[in-house]
Amino acid sequence: MRVSDDALRKLIKGIFLATLLLAAQEGGKPLHEATWILVGAVATGIVDAYAIHMSRRHEDGVPAYFSSLYGGALSNVPRIIGALPTVLMLILAWIFHWHHDHWKPDGSVSVGYETVTLNINVVLLFIFSILAAHRSGSSWRGTILFALMNATLGWLIVTIELALD
Repeated sequence: MRVSDDALRKLIKGIFLATLLLAAQEGGKPLHEATWILVGAVATGIVDAYAIHMSRRHEDGVPAYFSSLYGGALSNVPRIIGALPTVLMLILAWIFHWHHDHWKPDGSVSVGYETVTLNINVVLLFIFSILAAHRSGSSWRGTILFALMNATLGWLIVTIELALD
């Protein structure tokens, strides 16, 4: 099964969205965080589908209206799939009572589920960016550069998250 270029882009956007939403939350409540990441991914997909649908809408009647909207929503499923690794990690953190990141009295950081999950997302961004760039016909140098740029954006989120704690 070959994933379309559009689906690959939306998958990368889903991973990036999950990374951003995880970093923006306080931490310590993995099930709460997982819920908001999933809600954010689904809502973003619905809004995107509706916006595209409205910009292309024709007066073809109610069945065509809902058919077009449904097709747009289905095309955004990869964005939701991109957020699922983060949601799964947070559910596992909740099940196994994995602690969240926190500072020790000596000033060092006790790495918890947030930092591990955020770094897994950075690796996923790198891998899927390689696939997307290579598939688009980029040279290997361009492919690696594109993947490193996406990974750097992910690491920037991790760095900001750690700096703000």
